[in-house]
Amino acid sequence: MPVLKYKTFEDAEKSLWNFMPDDNYFKMVLSLNSTVFKKAIVKDFPHGVHKYKTLRDAQKDIENWLMKRA
Repeated sequence: MPVLKYKTFEDAEKSLWNFMPDDNYFKMVLSLNSTVFKKAIVKDFPHGVHKYKTLRDAQKDIENWLMKRA
């Protein structure tokens, strides 16, 4: 891959634009977005196994975790 030099940051940004994306481009973007999403979600939930007496108790706990994240 060649080394490119730019005079301004805006010129460097423009070189990242892709005006003719192909299937591989969309696969790469989807992979990147799903990886970032998974890391963000997993980080917010506490580790370990949690026991609940009812499904409603588990749902309340999940809602609390999500509210802390917001």
